[in-house]
This record gives sequence, structure tokens and C-alpha cells, in this order.
Amino acid sequence: MSYNKRTQKKRIKKLLNEILDTGYFINCNFHPVHLTGYGYWSKDICGTDVEGIALTNSGKCSCSIAYCGPTPITEAVALEMVEVWKAEGDKGLAVRYGGYSSEDYDAFEKEWR
Repeated sequence: MSYNKRTQKKRIKKLLNEILDTGYFINCNFHPVHLTGYGYWSKDICGTDVEGIALTNSGKCSCSIAYCGPTPITEAVALEMVEVWKAEGDKGLAVRYGGYSSEDYDAFEKEWR
């Protein structure tokens, strides 16, 4: 096994364990998600994923640990994010937790929605 594969495998296992410890994560849309399940594949580490229910819209989601890189968060942060979403919508989450500027988010909305 090459150094890069070992490093990636350690990173993925560490991130998965952090999410399992907290029970919450941020998905690709910057929504807080409550963990409901996960899959770990030691032979194909890139197939490792987490599943959950978004606290904002109750939608089901699944995120690849390797490709999406979900961020582990605490329950307190998840509940704070729900309040931001209620007050400011997706833009509030993207600006506060996703690293977008307000202008960048507006440009994205204009182009893609």
C-alpha cells in the first residue's frame, strides 16, 4: 500500500470517528445533519459514507467521506445552524459556515437558479 493510500485511509477513518462521536455533520449544502447510519469499506476506503436527516428540511442525505468531506459538528452547533437557516435561509448557512461572501453567493444564485 502506498504512502498516499495509507494517509488517505487514516484521514477518512479519523473523520468518520469524529462524526460517529458527535452524531452530527455538515453536508455539501452546508446543512446540519443528524447521523442515522454509515458505511465503512476497508477494501475500498473511498466508498465510506455517512447518512442522515437534515435538521433544516428533514431531507435524507448521504455524503462520501472521501469526496464530500462532511464536517463533524456538535449538537449545539447543529441547533444554532437551524436557527440561522430559519432566519436567513441557505444563503445564511453558506456565508456563515461555508466560507462564501454574500456577493459570491448572490452570483451563484443568479447563475444557477
